[in-house]
Amino acid sequence: PGRPPTIATTMAFKFALGVAALALAQVSRQADAQPPPIKEKEATARWMVKTMTYGVLSSISTMEKTAGKPFGNPYSYADGTATNSTGILYFYVSDLDQSMKDFEANNAASFTLTEAELSYCMDQGYDPEDPPCARCVLSGDFEKLTDEDEIAFAKEGLFAKHPKMRTWPESHDFYFGKIVPTSIWLINIYGGATDVDMKKYFAVTDAEIDEKFASA
Repeated sequence: PGRPPTIATTMAFKFALGVAALALAQVSRQADAQPPPIKEKEATARWMVKTMTYGVLSSISTMEKTAGKPFGNPYSYADGTATNSTGILYFYVSDLDQSMKDFEANNAASFTLTEAELSYCMDQGYDPEDPPCARCVLSGDFEKLTDEDEIAFAKEGLFAKHPKMRTWPESHDFYFGKIVPTSIWLINIYGGATDVDMKKYFAVTDAEIDEKFASA
């Protein structure tokens, strides 16, 4: 007969089951994801910001070999909580990261999202560059959060969407930052891109996102 499992083996097995369950839940969520109607440009942008989990954060490089050129860096984010999304991009960052070093010199930023993160585009046979596979580029300035209430709000949203962040090392001096978009470039159908109306973008509510999502 084999030896009984050790405590470490049992814990590892339970951890593996937990990871598998989270992965299945993520796949299920993505498989069900459908975009809002294509004419709803502001709702589409807000839906993407609320639904996606990561994008590419771009800065103006300060590295010697690429100084002054664009630098893109994949980043996790959240725009609030599940029931209180804002359209503002929140991040959990460290000054050890190159993007933050760049923002010290010039805090102009853009953040790129693609619907290709979800299963919808693949299910429809779309290439990530096909216009119906929505792309969204949000531009603004990167800011470090200082207001305690906003820090608490960002923390709640980010740690719920990205639980692993809770375990990141304190020695890296992570802090919370944000980009309040001032312009959005969106393409979600043939015929060219849309310059999203920012007032309408920020006016979209969670209820509207959920309603348009359900009716898509």
